[in-house]
Amino acid sequence: MGSSFPIFHRDSASHQGFFMMNFCLQMCRLAVHVPVLLSVCVLLSVSTSMAVSPLPVETEQLRRFVGAKFHGLPESEVIGLQVLANLDRVQLNQRNGKPLQIAGEQFNRGLYCHAHSRIVVRLPSPGKSFHAKVGVDSNDQTRPGLGSVVFNVVVGGQYVFRSGLMREGMTAETVEANLDGAKQFLLEVGDGDSAVSCDQADWADARVVLENGETVWLADLALSENKKKQIVYGDGPLFSFHYGGVSSSEFIASWNREESQRQLDDERTQHTVTWLDPETGLRVTCVGIEYHDFPAVEWIVTYKNTSDRNTPILENLSGIDTQIVCVGGTDCQVHHAKGSDATFEDFAPRTDTLRDGSQLELHSHGGPTSWPGVPSGSPSVESLPMFNVEWHEQGFITALGWTGPWFANFTRSGGNGLQVSSRMDGIHLSLRPDEEIRGQRVLMLFWNGDRVRAHNLWRRLMLKHYAPRPGGKPFEGLLTDSSWSSWMDADTHIKQINWWADHDLPMECYWMDAGWTDGSEGWVAHQSRQDPDKKLFPKGLRPISDAAHRRGMKYLLWFVPDSLWPGVGIAAEHPEWLSKPLRDPKRFGDWVFYGLDFGNSQVMDYLIKYYSKIIEDYGIDVFRQDGTGLWWEDTESDRVGINQIRYTEGLYKFWDGLVENHPDLLIDNCGTGGRKLDLETIRRSVILWRSDSQGSGDFDPISCQAFNQGLFPWIPLNGGAVPLVRLSKYTFRSAYAPALEVCWRSGGVKDLAKDRWSYVDMNLMRELLKEYLSVRPYTFGDYYPLVPYNMDQSIWTAWQFDRPDLGEGMIQAFRRPDSIYESIRVRPRGLEPDAVYEIANLDRNGSEKKSGRDLMEAGLVVEIASQPGSAVVTYKKTGE
Repeated sequence: MGSSFPIFHRDSASHQGFFMMNFCLQMCRLAVHVPVLLSVCVLLSVSTSMAVSPLPVETEQLRRFVGAKFHGLPESEVIGLQVLANLDRVQLNQRNGKPLQIAGEQFNRGLYCHAHSRIVVRLPSPGKSFHAKVGVDSNDQTRPGLGSVVFNVVVGGQYVFRSGLMREGMTAETVEANLDGAKQFLLEVGDGDSAVSCDQADWADARVVLENGETVWLADLALSENKKKQIVYGDGPLFSFHYGGVSSSEFIASWNREESQRQLDDERTQHTVTWLDPETGLRVTCVGIEYHDFPAVEWIVTYKNTSDRNTPILENLSGIDTQIVCVGGTDCQVHHAKGSDATFEDFAPRTDTLRDGSQLELHSHGGPTSWPGVPSGSPSVESLPMFNVEWHEQGFITALGWTGPWFANFTRSGGNGLQVSSRMDGIHLSLRPDEEIRGQRVLMLFWNGDRVRAHNLWRRLMLKHYAPRPGGKPFEGLLTDSSWSSWMDADTHIKQINWWADHDLPMECYWMDAGWTDGSEGWVAHQSRQDPDKKLFPKGLRPISDAAHRRGMKYLLWFVPDSLWPGVGIAAEHPEWLSKPLRDPKRFGDWVFYGLDFGNSQVMDYLIKYYSKIIEDYGIDVFRQDGTGLWWEDTESDRVGINQIRYTEGLYKFWDGLVENHPDLLIDNCGTGGRKLDLETIRRSVILWRSDSQGSGDFDPISCQAFNQGLFPWIPLNGGAVPLVRLSKYTFRSAYAPALEVCWRSGGVKDLAKDRWSYVDMNLMRELLKEYLSVRPYTFGDYYPLVPYNMDQSIWTAWQFDRPDLGEGMIQAFRRPDSIYESIRVRPRGLEPDAVYEIANLDRNGSEKKSGRDLMEAGLVVEIASQPGSAVVTYKKTGE
């Protein structure tokens, strides 16, 4: 197969002679992005044939990890199949996509092997007997009569079954071997009297009857190929902490330990491990959830004082702190992404290579949390709390769940070892009697082979298990009219709502952002109010939400619940709930903030009822929460961090309470742009507004293209923004995502027709809105970058969304303003090689048909004549 790099052309024809010159020009223009470019180039050059579903080796990695970390099992006791030797790879229930076949008999279950083969079988409990039918697999390579093998079953070093010499075409021999309570045995396939080239062997219908009467099919067990380069996870706890100034690694093994597990449902098993200090009464509990439909496990650690006296100081709470060794490994790479800091570089991908002795520290504060008097912070400013550690085309993706400041460290030590740790910032506290706190939630997904495929496996995991479900259904996208509220009264808002339907312009949600409350006392007082400005809305907001609902739209409204201002809103009724004034000239200028104590259970119960009534009274469908994290300052030296913990726990309780009272409610996680993104928030909310760098409403669409490329591998559910003042196919298509916001120019609106509608080509708008809705389902599929991440105005960018469940997808390509190239050849991924696809460029009439193999190997030429310009190419599998 040729290179996976795109090929650019100066005209619409395919001129191979230009390739090397164009390629070199691209590399020169991307020189400032070399670290990122090199990592993505490697990523794009891998095989395109691997399916986006868990591989047996990934499931085996998960089970080894869970066995070691939750149950203290050494490598030799992990349940599954371990391949010690085999020519090529062991295949489960098939040979190259076809059923196993011995002579004229077909089998849909079993193991396909190739001599010389040795496989260790480790069982979940004592085995009674092993059963199978064995013989040479009949196929085009072995017919007629080729191949010569012998089969052996070995238990405790003794042969309990030995076949005669078998050749292709011979009837299958039945295996019935007594295991006599063994939990481990060996399957061997040796060659007979000829070369091994055709010694292809089947353990058909291979199964074990356990002593408890259950039947275990061998092909259902996790398979380890035992590669020369393999990741090994040591035993011991996953996490760490310091207690009384001493690391938990030095004493936790001596504490009383209990473990249990229970099946939550068909897709999840819960593992619980508890340690109890008999001297101080501190109980540490790690609750893990093992997924069965993905090679993933999550866990969270809680700390509780079960005694009647204060504990020693707890600090350095690390959600993950473990060493990983790659057998035969050398360098490893940590792939991560920048957070959101209101620049066009938000979410830019980063890659760091770690060699022996090197270290990488990542963090997000979003505020100087360690400074006295400034208790605040956000989890996704300096960096996203998500990382992909790659080691020889295998590795794991990790995400942190903590909506506050954090640190993560990756340290190479001990030759092939990597120490991975993360911790909450600013924790130094003693627990009071019966007091309990939580740490970070951590999620790990194990992968093997292709890093792009790994991220698509991650996307599927996020969409299925870590995404909000308003009304109990998966989020299916949202198209919104995004309007600031400060300059529009109720009648104007209603005119804006009606404008869409009156002109056959599809719209799904009307968005009212900041400015709907009284702003006469300044921004911080305005954001602390929850009652509409009476001058603008004399009858309140219900007429606006009713107008939206009549037009089939949802209604979104903006709030900052955790900020108060003396004498207004909640603070007028409960002045005792105000924190002391918070000032930070570097971040807030002259603004002064007063935090609301989210950690106070009385306050939180009040807030849930208070805002639930607002949601009901105002007719809100989407609750948009803005603002950075603000918690009360810690005033006792032995309680540093307790208010951060209680605030964060309160935030989750607040959102959960609103959704419990309003099951159809969708929460929009603003957080001053995408600064509150972590595992806990994305499971409860969507991010409709990714960056405040687009706040003017008149921004370069290259920002949306870059946000897509940076964020889609990590967080599937997010929204792109369209600057309507620059409306074109290029700007509109740059924002295609599961959610899309059409953004009006920021500023006063006295006359809608003059100040807004006049600069919109309604025919073009109608065409693009309908196009977006038609292709939006693709954005929930697998994502493939077809050009490395870049922000150079002189080149192209392109990506692909694939829905294998539908047999459909799309390719988006963008020719940026300064690009001299009129076409690009891209190679789609994830297609079925033998399937036929109908391909249509949405800017042209007609379609063509090509095989998946031709598309993936020869590629697809996309032509764009304009600068800038865009193309959307859809494909659909046909019945041919």
